[in-house]
Amino acid sequence: MRNPAPQAVAGMLVLGLSTLAGPGATAQPAATAQKVTGPQARYWVSAETGTGMSAAAMQGGGLGSIMGAMFGGGGPRKTLRLELGGQRDGNPSEAVHTVPGGLGMGPSLTLLGPERAVATPERPERDVPEMQRGERPKGRMLFFWGCGETAGPGQPVIFDIEKMADGVLPPNMRSIAVNGYRGGPGAGRDRGYADWPNRRHSEAVPGGASLVGDHLVQGNFVPDIRFAVGAPHDFMEPLTLKRAANASGSQLLGWNRPASALGYFVTGMGFKEGPGGANDMVMWNSSTARLLGGEQLNTFLPPAETERLVKAGVVLPPARTECTVPREVLAAAGGDLMMLNLNAFGPELNVVHPPRPQDARVTWEQQYHVRLRLRSYTGSVGGMDGAAAAQRPERADEAPARDAKDEKAPKPADAVKDLLKGIFGR
Repeated sequence: MRNPAPQAVAGMLVLGLSTLAGPGATAQPAATAQKVTGPQARYWVSAETGTGMSAAAMQGGGLGSIMGAMFGGGGPRKTLRLELGGQRDGNPSEAVHTVPGGLGMGPSLTLLGPERAVATPERPERDVPEMQRGERPKGRMLFFWGCGETAGPGQPVIFDIEKMADGVLPPNMRSIAVNGYRGGPGAGRDRGYADWPNRRHSEAVPGGASLVGDHLVQGNFVPDIRFAVGAPHDFMEPLTLKRAANASGSQLLGWNRPASALGYFVTGMGFKEGPGGANDMVMWNSSTARLLGGEQLNTFLPPAETERLVKAGVVLPPARTECTVPREVLAAAGGDLMMLNLNAFGPELNVVHPPRPQDARVTWEQQYHVRLRLRSYTGSVGGMDGAAAAQRPERADEAPARDAKDEKAPKPADAVKDLLKGIFGR
């Protein structure tokens, strides 16, 4: 057999190297990242739909509105929060948001920047009485999580408040991480900043308000901002929460399904006299994964994070409309959770102008970014929430029997009334 010609050997060598590198590897130049500048302005619109006591409290209602919400009065409440940040300073920053007629709040909403700080003379420090000798905080915090007839293994995780005051923490504080919103517009993050509601304008949002339509924002520190809202990104539907006692000592929670909901999260809190007369605070949430507390999920959540947490078992999927509070949770809380909160996470609308250039060699000079985020929530206080009580399923055959000492025990409704009297003084 004759040796191959040098040209043939070279050809085979080139072919072998190109095969190892992959098809087209030698023909494609290195990709370059597209340069992005801006945005010159960021506009966040936060739209909420609330029912029950939680909604009344969020709107800063007095004792009358909170008590009305407990007994079913007032109906759903909608709120808006508008935050505009810019690279320029209006000194002072101001803007006007022209809104669709369906919002029912007139032609526009006025955003104002914070008032400039005024120097004030220093006040002499007053003597603060020291804590009396031997006086120490006492009590415990008991953490539960998960839906089901019984609590899962490793529960509850107990924090002793007196030991925590001495810097002694439980060894099992591990909890799953939640990646919420960060870095929104703010007076400390943007040279120019304005928001609504503010010190001069704080009109109530009508219950029938709609965001659908064309929006225009004009200010002395930002370029004109235009965006349109469609029905999928309108205010979410209101939530209703129902409770039903099970014969086993657990409690069934049920709720409706808003069309745009991406997932749900439930938290509960209760109180009971613990060892030595100190109070136990019981904290529970609906996460399958180990999550202590969960208050960080009683707010907005980015859709991508909602999806991740659904897969992780932290957030209940959108098709889920029930959750059972384990009997150990209710027993630790004295028979019932005084407060419940249900949060439905909604979709998000993002508008960036101008759109990204198709040619990666062209700089993407962003003028503005609009983010509209949505959620719906409701709260129930013992058996006092009117909407919940009116729709509570009839399960008398499953109601746990009460003995004489239960009848003498203070009811959650009475406890909350006493608490409100202490807060509001009447």
